[in-house]
Amino acid sequence: MHIDPIRELAEAIRASGVFRRNKIAIEEKARAVLLYMAGLSSWEIAEETGVSHSSVLKWARAVATIPGSVPPKERRLVAVDETELKVNGRIVYVWAAMDLDTRELLAMEATWSRSAMHALLFLRRVLGRCTDRPLFVVDRGPWYGWAFRSLGLSYYHETFGIRSRIERFFRTLKRRTKVFANNVNARRLHVHALNIILSIHMWAVFKLDWPGRITSLSLRGGDEWQTPIIQYPTVEAECLIFRKGSGGRMGIESIIPGATAVGIAFNDGVVLAAEKRFAYGNFIVSRSGKKVFRITDGVGAAFAGMIGDMQVLVRYVQSMVKLKEVDELRPVTPRSVAKLMGVIMYEQRMAPMLTQVILGGVGDGDAPEIYVLDPLGSVIPDKYAAVGTGAETAISIVEAGYKDGMDAEAAVDLAIRAIKSAILRDAASGDGVDVLVVRKSGFDERSITF
Repeated sequence: MHIDPIRELAEAIRASGVFRRNKIAIEEKARAVLLYMAGLSSWEIAEETGVSHSSVLKWARAVATIPGSVPPKERRLVAVDETELKVNGRIVYVWAAMDLDTRELLAMEATWSRSAMHALLFLRRVLGRCTDRPLFVVDRGPWYGWAFRSLGLSYYHETFGIRSRIERFFRTLKRRTKVFANNVNARRLHVHALNIILSIHMWAVFKLDWPGRITSLSLRGGDEWQTPIIQYPTVEAECLIFRKGSGGRMGIESIIPGATAVGIAFNDGVVLAAEKRFAYGNFIVSRSGKKVFRITDGVGAAFAGMIGDMQVLVRYVQSMVKLKEVDELRPVTPRSVAKLMGVIMYEQRMAPMLTQVILGGVGDGDAPEIYVLDPLGSVIPDKYAAVGTGAETAISIVEAGYKDGMDAEAAVDLAIRAIKSAILRDAASGDGVDVLVVRKSGFDERSITF
């Protein structure tokens, strides 16, 4: 079932009456708040919406006061834990409580310090979600004992086991705050900004009852318990969607850009090619984008997918490969680079890099090698490949024209014809072709503009 977060939040705002005046449409306020939650700063939102940044912050604070959807009821077992978050170099402590039977997140709060008094105040908030006095599960933090005794509550210590469910939640929260952290001034707004985010976070997960992306549904987990994996669109994606000229009309949907990329092995090297268009939905962001990159002196890659993810992945792999070459005092083979990239992408599988990769180069024995990688890190060797939204059209041209032992010019011509055919049928691809020819002797780069 599709859920529109802007509409749902707007309805919750109307029902709560948190805004006395609505000179600006409630839907616009809801969109601004969700963009703030997604990682944009109040200044960036203000620049594109035409309102003041203080209004954006005011709206976020007001929405944070909307009551959550976790009703008080009888609870059997509740896990309480706290974790450290680093916000612009400053340590912040986030407290959370979870009903281990229903997986409901009962309360969250951020504080600058961690003490028995903080634990006591937080436990009082948790009891507001309980009609009885449940059994609590905590770690061996010294701040819990006095707080539980003062409130007359029963508790026991557990390091792993069932309490690990709340630890998994903290891991996803930390990934989220890495996006938001750069928008929090540690010297000014302090903990209140983070508490606003935590409040809206709880609303998005439990008020709407959709434990997934802010812009789409996603629930992953084991057979017995499915732990919500909260994922958020990247700051770059939102900034590109709301860049000047778009008018902010595209909403906040997390849009994976279209692309077409092709890789072909020939007798003494490989050809990697990709078209130039960067498009999000029906908006063309750029007509001169680069999706083909050098990785090492003998390895290159062509990408299709989220622009920020491919750029970060290239820089990360390049740095890791340089360290490996310095350590081993020899060039790294294409197969090793592909396996390294696959490991990096697999480690991000719970919040995957939204990009497909064709990696190629000349390996041991001067043999050309092509590898295809998906967002989960699968590494598949092949003689030729195509990825992206235009892949179906491109691969049909490549398969019809490919021959073992073909020379470089024939391979380049085939790659260009495949991309041109894809452009004719795929509106998200176009505006030219970047070609990278990788041989043992070096690279040959070409760029064709249509």
